[in-house]
Amino acid sequence: MKKIDTVIKEYVVKLPYDSLKYLFDRFDERIGPDLAETIEFLSKNPDVDKFFAAAKNGDEFWASVDLVASFVEKEIMRRTPDLVSHA
Repeated sequence: MKKIDTVIKEYVVKLPYDSLKYLFDRFDERIGPDLAETIEFLSKNPDVDKFFAAAKNGDEFWASVDLVASFVEKEIMRRTPDLVSHA
């Protein structure tokens, strides 16, 4: 079985730019229901959903969300470095 970092990275790298930007904006802003929307969006992928479901408590769950957010940020920076530097 693949390491979870590899699974998350592969998922994020394969996202279309619009979806990646959608997630990045919501992780970056964190206004109102942003986190709920990102979790709902991400949970549509069975591997990510299993990753979230494996959390034993709230701290582990939010650490899982933060891990995905870090991969989203790295990928958006890779694709559009000027976008992040001006945000």
